[in-house]
Amino acid sequence: MGVFDGTTKVGQRVPDPGTDKALSPSGSLALTSITSPTGLAGCTGVDTALIHGDQWENIIGNRQVMITQNWTQTTMGTKTCSVLQNRVTNTIANRTDTIIGSTVRTNVGAAAHTFVAPHAVVHAAPQQRFEPTAYMHMIVDQLIATNSMQNIGMVYFQFYALYSTITPLYVNATGVNLAMTAVNLTVDGFNNGTRGLENKIAALQSKIQGLEAKPQIIEICTEVNINMVSLAVNSFCM
Repeated sequence: MGVFDGTTKVGQRVPDPGTDKALSPSGSLALTSITSPTGLAGCTGVDTALIHGDQWENIIGNRQVMITQNWTQTTMGTKTCSVLQNRVTNTIANRTDTIIGSTVRTNVGAAAHTFVAPHAVVHAAPQQRFEPTAYMHMIVDQLIATNSMQNIGMVYFQFYALYSTITPLYVNATGVNLAMTAVNLTVDGFNNGTRGLENKIAALQSKIQGLEAKPQIIEICTEVNINMVSLAVNSFCM
């Protein structure tokens, strides 16, 4: 068997895709641009790598990757990504995240989430939140549709500049109620209430009554009695 008989002596592990055949013309690669993408002008092909063991890559400088089409990455095992400085991710189109297991997210610094479009959150299981410090939630307009809502707490504080409520059915069981109302304007169309025990302690009750003055007519009577003096003169005839 001759050596130069045109047959393959050692078979390739990965077949030639048949497209990696367009190389740059001979002598077109300039030594001054051999380290830049312009040095590969005119080359078209497919890059295929099959690694049966581990791969370790150490880049001392920067790395920039530009993909003009799709990128698909599949990791069968565990993936660990560590970023020691800032990380910026921009997604122009839609984004879908599917997590089968649990998720643990820890934010050491401040976190800001801005939702420009409508934001919908669906919980198929019960949700539990724990706020060990102060929690401030500023809402311009809120709409809550719920079947059962329970609010259980040791200390509850509310402050409203304007509060409007419409409740078809309201059930309230209060052990101790300490209320301070500046102005209370209430209009009840129908009020039917049964109170077992009502204890009201008034710290300061001040009533200012109007001034009622009744002037009395003073009658002054002066009685003057004039008695007539009658003088009788007797005549004597001599």
